[in-house]
Amino acid sequence: MITFLSACLMSAGNMLAIRFNHLDEEDKTILEVIATVNANSSNMVVDSSIAVDTETDADANPRPEDSSLDTSLKAALIMDTGNGSSKSGETMSFPSHCRWDCYLKNHPELAKVVKTEEAALDHYLRHGAREGQDCSCDSKTSIKSGSQIDIPFAGIPSRFWTCQRDSADTEQEKRKIIFVHVFKTAGTTFRQFFRNYAHICNRRTVTIRCTMVLSESLTNQTSEWMLPATNSNNRNNRAVGYSAGPCAAGDFVDGKTDESARKSITSSEEIERYNNKKHTRLFENLSYSELQKHDVDILSGHMPMGLHSNWYTKKEKEVVTPLYITFFRDPVDRFVSGQLQVNKQMVNKGKEKEWDFEAALAYIVKVIKKRKTSCDGLSGYLMTPAQKVGQNITLAEKKNIMKSNLVDFPVIIGVVERMADSLNLMRYAMNSDGNALVDKMFETLNYQPSQKKTNGSKRRLLEKNKSKISTSALVREIQKDTDLFATLKSNLRDEYEIYDYAMELHKEQVKRLSKIRA
Repeated sequence: MITFLSACLMSAGNMLAIRFNHLDEEDKTILEVIATVNANSSNMVVDSSIAVDTETDADANPRPEDSSLDTSLKAALIMDTGNGSSKSGETMSFPSHCRWDCYLKNHPELAKVVKTEEAALDHYLRHGAREGQDCSCDSKTSIKSGSQIDIPFAGIPSRFWTCQRDSADTEQEKRKIIFVHVFKTAGTTFRQFFRNYAHICNRRTVTIRCTMVLSESLTNQTSEWMLPATNSNNRNNRAVGYSAGPCAAGDFVDGKTDESARKSITSSEEIERYNNKKHTRLFENLSYSELQKHDVDILSGHMPMGLHSNWYTKKEKEVVTPLYITFFRDPVDRFVSGQLQVNKQMVNKGKEKEWDFEAALAYIVKVIKKRKTSCDGLSGYLMTPAQKVGQNITLAEKKNIMKSNLVDFPVIIGVVERMADSLNLMRYAMNSDGNALVDKMFETLNYQPSQKKTNGSKRRLLEKNKSKISTSALVREIQKDTDLFATLKSNLRDEYEIYDYAMELHKEQVKRLSKIRA
């Protein structure tokens, strides 16, 4: 697979798309002639060092348009639409942010003569990759409810795990769950859930903090996963104690030992106390070889997608079968909750005073008014480390990559505002044998049962990392100033685009699960 090309091929995509759209009648005649030709061309040479950057701002300079392209070059670009091979002995594919139907949709004239996935891939490998032709799935090919575009995975695994291992299912040993915790999306609660799940279902899980892990530290099995240097004056970085160096490996729950003792420990509180007391830390460092050595089943925490690519099973060079799980939250709520969380962390470090409601509101209003560009709070999680390397990638291109990763990776998409449906997706994947304790945990995660506050409203009993100040109350106060709220929504417009896209994929997953159960 050549997934390291995940973003680099977009650099000339706009220019080439324009060129294809400017084909004249002479060009169309060339296309018709070429459609009958089955020519051979030289093998493609791939530079694996090319990828993308995460720090480019939303208002990066657009590329100049170039619609000039002489007839002979056009013919060369679309030659060999029939059979052919890429690199002998290798299985080649589109980059992770692309699909063959998107490639043809972006180039309508090419689509007139290329009709199959095989032919589209062959053309892309021979010419598209080399010439930077756009193969991405942007808004033109967005997945919407009722869409006819095929979703290769859509996050509905065929009963990925049973709680108690099925000896007849030899594939379960190579299946791993990777929970990508996007900041302020109920992730702390879910990380506790995965620790409890490992305890009950005889699994091993480790929690990590490794969002900006360097791609070069993932290239071999023994390399320790490393974080780059960053702005130490950034308030968010200071709040979480971010620093360059090794990624942090936190809680490790070994559900494969002390099985008899664990069977008598069944409540979430007892499980948490038991594992805190054990406080098992087996890791010498965080690396693929350590994950393999300790037979880790669940990796959870702040990290990017794509970490499964060099994670091997006990068999030599057999890559694990991953199931990603990630949650999304309304961007306004996530933003406000995030500000509260950073203050909480700064208070714990003795660097800020604890906010009351008025102080929180004043600070958040100041942040909203000061921000001049669109926020990018998701690419750290939804782009792979390889896709983040390099320079000159626009936010628009990042969004296309993130959308494509949500489709191309095996990922269950949860939404905080649709918790019941999200938990049903997880339950189907992780507890297909109907373990009663796991079912009870899922019911608890659905914030049931609930109890009344003194004012008659209901309180969620299981919420980790909860602020003393109500996020929803702050949002309601901000909404009273229509201009201020409009500014906030504008600042978050690009995150809303990803959130809305993820919501549609989530709904598609729920719809498919309903059909499976019907």
